[in-house]
Amino acid sequence: YCMNKFLFVGFLLLVVLAGCNNARQTETRLTPEKFSQKINTTGSTQVVDVRTPEEYLEGHLENALNIDWNGNAFHEHISKLDRDKPVFVYCRSGRRSGEAAEHMRKNGFKEVYELGGGIVKWVEAGLPQEK
Repeated sequence: YCMNKFLFVGFLLLVVLAGCNNARQTETRLTPEKFSQKINTTGSTQVVDVRTPEEYLEGHLENALNIDWNGNAFHEHISKLDRDKPVFVYCRSGRRSGEAAEHMRKNGFKEVYELGGGIVKWVEAGLPQEK
């Protein structure tokens, strides 16, 4: 009886923790419209494009810093950002920015937002980009 009760409590704890993790993921991965709105309302200048320099030149968000996730100097450049201010991260489709955002959170950045679907979804939403 005690073992079954222990397993049940363990299972409930696992469900609650998984739910909390998914809530955090949803809360920090924003649609293009919400990503744009959040940048504008926070007045953040910490917008980071983690694509390659070539991809960045094809079009990027206004005032975005290009810090290539796959580049040799990623960690060095990211460490120069303010960990206490919100950071907005994006890439082409969301994979690289998700990895970069997770790295940043693990390294003390308090608020990191990801552009869900990347710049592909941003462009599809008709939002502006610079070249």
